[in-house]
Amino acid sequence: MKPYEIAKSRIAKTKDDSLKRLDLKNLGLRAIPDEVWEMRHLEFLNLHGNKLVSLPAEIGQLQQLKNINAANNELASLSPAIGNLENLQFLDLNGNRLRRLPGALWELDKLIDLRLASNPLTELPAELGKLSQLAILVISYTNISELPPEISNLSSLKSIVAVGSAIVSLPDEIGGLEKLEHISVANTRISDLSQLGGRLLPMRALNIENTQVAYLPDDLKVTEYVQLGGTTLTSIPTGCKNASIIWYGLKIEPWIATNPEKITAQTVLAEENTEVRRVMLERMGMERFIAEANPTVLDRDTDPGGERRLLQVNFTRSEQPLVVLSVKDPSTGRSYLLRVPPDMETCHQAAAWIAGFDDPDDYNPIVET
Repeated sequence: MKPYEIAKSRIAKTKDDSLKRLDLKNLGLRAIPDEVWEMRHLEFLNLHGNKLVSLPAEIGQLQQLKNINAANNELASLSPAIGNLENLQFLDLNGNRLRRLPGALWELDKLIDLRLASNPLTELPAELGKLSQLAILVISYTNISELPPEISNLSSLKSIVAVGSAIVSLPDEIGGLEKLEHISVANTRISDLSQLGGRLLPMRALNIENTQVAYLPDDLKVTEYVQLGGTTLTSIPTGCKNASIIWYGLKIEPWIATNPEKITAQTVLAEENTEVRRVMLERMGMERFIAEANPTVLDRDTDPGGERRLLQVNFTRSEQPLVVLSVKDPSTGRSYLLRVPPDMETCHQAAAWIAGFDDPDDYNPIVET
């Protein structure tokens, strides 16, 4: 059956059975069939994964709708008639082409969950503060650089997700949102979270991975987890001590994240968890680890940069060793450690592997750079 025929079949079944849910996801539809607008009883409309370019004015006829999933379409506009959906609680517009939103959207005072990720939006208006029931706001991967001060009116707000967005700071008013329990600003240019200081109630979770945040307010309380991979934090507030510290998905001891200077080759070698050891190596740095680990020299030779050495550090008997090639850049004289597979036996073989050669005999560079 063709997509439109499948859609009409689902519409007919929904009508016949007096169902309140219509699922038209992933059909490649470029327009919503007219028969949908007759279904005034609908409460859930799933349009995910089609090729829709607009939600037309007819959408306003479905006044019983509570949930619209229009994610991953090609929406460039929403009709102002969306403001007629006075019962709407969930609106997913992730992954579209929206550059602006109709003013009527901010009249949806029962809206609980608003998802706008991966749209070329550049701002949220002051009218955002009219969504008094809003609990979840998602603006990840948008061009939105700031949240309006009127966010202080969102007394029900629990979660702000702005991963990979253009946001550079949070408004001071955000500290007064007593129900706010989750903030995710990973992969943004945010560097200051002092706005979260002075909160009486704890947050549940905080994600600041790959941001420039170097300090968290001393009185910040987080109960479940703090994701801080890629940051330069040097301390964890006392109120976060019971939260899990997560480094790129892996739970680690806080000191590994905040005090990498305390990591030694001995502590790395003693760590039994291979993933934790990987993070410890990352935080310590390969150069310092190799310098402290007293590696075995498997091979030596020379290239235009000078001496090369193939070095090996053994972990447990059940694990493969760490093998690196130590080389010098002939133009700068700087030394580098390049990790290679553990079965490498000679410097030449390791250099050939780095250059993309399976057979070392095929690797005969005139000049190595």
